[in-house]
Amino acid sequence: MGAVARLRRRLGERVFWTLFTVVNLTLFFVGWELFARSGVVSSLFLPEPTRMWTALVDEFSRGDLWGHLGYSARNFAIGVLLAIVIGVPLGLAAGSNRLFYRLLSPYIWGMSSVPRIAWLPLLILIFGFSEMSKLILIFISAVFPMIINGLAGVKTVDRTLLTAGKVFGAKWRHRYVMIVLPHALPYIVSGFKQGMTRALAAVVVSEMFGGSQGIGFVIVMAGQRFNVALLYALLVFIVLAALVIVAVVDRLERRLAPWRTQVAI
Repeated sequence: MGAVARLRRRLGERVFWTLFTVVNLTLFFVGWELFARSGVVSSLFLPEPTRMWTALVDEFSRGDLWGHLGYSARNFAIGVLLAIVIGVPLGLAAGSNRLFYRLLSPYIWGMSSVPRIAWLPLLILIFGFSEMSKLILIFISAVFPMIINGLAGVKTVDRTLLTAGKVFGAKWRHRYVMIVLPHALPYIVSGFKQGMTRALAAVVVSEMFGGSQGIGFVIVMAGQRFNVALLYALLVFIVLAALVIVAVVDRLERRLAPWRTQVAI
C-alpha cells in the first residue's frame, strides 16, 4: 500500500486513477480474450473481444449505426433534460414544504416503485410505437431518482444552521441559497447519476419493443441474425457509455461540491 500511495503522490490523483481504470479494464478484456480462446465455452455464447471489436467496426463502417446512435442519443438527451427541469425543483420543493411533501409523497413513492418495463405496454397502448412512448419511458425512468434525491438532500440540512441564519437576519431566499442548496447539492448530483443511468437503460428497452431505430433495435436485429459478436459488442458499448456518464457526473460533483470529495487514507 505504501508503494501505491507513493505512486499516487507522484502521478497525482487524477492521472493515477485514470491509469488505474485503464489497466483494470485492459486486464479484464485480456482475461476475457484468453478465456474465450480456451474453448471452455462455445464462441456462439461467448465471443472473443477482438471479434466483437471487428464486428463493431464493420457496423460503424457501413454507416447505419451512426444514425441509430444519433436517434438514441437525442431521445436520451430530451428525456433527461425534461427530468432535470421538472424533477430537481419538484424534489427541492417537496423536501422544503411538509404539506407539499404529504401531498406528493404517495404518488412519488408509488410510481417510483413500479418497474420501468411495466410502463411500456401501457405507453405503447396509448401512443403506439411512436417516439413519444420512448420519451415518456425515458423521462419516467430519470425523473423519480432526481425527485427522491432532491427531497432527501433538503431533509439532511441541519436545522440549527437555518435558525442561526434567521437570527442573523438572513431572509428565507438567502437561507435557502446559502444553506439549503449547498447541503442538498451532492444529493442532487447523485440523483443525476442514478437518473441518467436508468434513462440509458430505458432508451435501450424502449427501442427493443417496436420501432425500427435506435441502439436497442440494432441489438434485437443482431440477436435475430445470430450475430453474437455484434450483440456482445453493443452491450459492452452501452456499459462503457454508462461508465462515461458516471465519470462525467462525478467530475461535476467534484466541481460543484468539492467538500464532498472523499480521500482514502
